Order: sequence, then C-alpha cells, then structure tokens
Amino acid sequence: MDRKLARRNIRSALIIAAIAVFMFAISFVAAGLVIAAASFRGGRMVREDLPPLAEARAEDAPSAEQKLRIVLDGMSDQTLVGELCDRHQVTESEFYAWRATTLDGATAALARAENT
Repeated sequence: MDRKLARRNIRSALIIAAIAVFMFAISFVAAGLVIAAASFRGGRMVREDLPPLAEARAEDAPSAEQKLRIVLDGMSDQTLVGELCDRHQVTESEFYAWRATTLDGATAALARAENT
C-alpha cells in the first residue's frame, strides 16, 4: 500500500512539474509577443535612427504635385504600393485617399470638358 501511495505521489509531482514547465514556457512566449508588438508601430517596424513618421511629415508635407506623382507611380503595374509608400514616407491609407481624390477630380474635370 505504501508503494502505491509513493508511486501516486511521484506521478502527481511529475505532473505538477510538467505543468510548471509548460506555464514557464508560455510566459516566455507571451513576453516575446509583447516585445514584438512593442517593436512595431502601425504595421511597420520601428527604426530608432529615424524620427516617427508624424514628426517627419510635419516638417515637409508633400505638395499637391508630389501627391499626384506618387499616385500616378502607384497606378503603374510595375510599382508595389507598399514599396512606393515606404520610399516616399507616406502611409498606404494616405496613398489610397489621394488616389480616390485624384480619380474623383479627374472624373469631374472630364465631365466638365464634355459639357463645353
């Protein structure tokens, strides 16, 4: 009887140790996820050598002509929008808003030209 109790105690101790190791591993994974999440801002990797995008943009916001060039570059088949936005330091949502504005303006201009 004492041997059965000793075996049961050993099994219980091993199960508790396995659970503790599992919980310890989960805490490391969770800590890694927190660190990874802190390294990204807005879906982009944070670079310490560059100012945040908002600070850089406040200094020199793109002009209307620059926005149009960016939109036209993005509409070509050879350019990926993500790469284009990274190159010009603008967000993809800004690009798509500019593109919609450009297409709306072009449509209105063509409609006015038809009426004259």
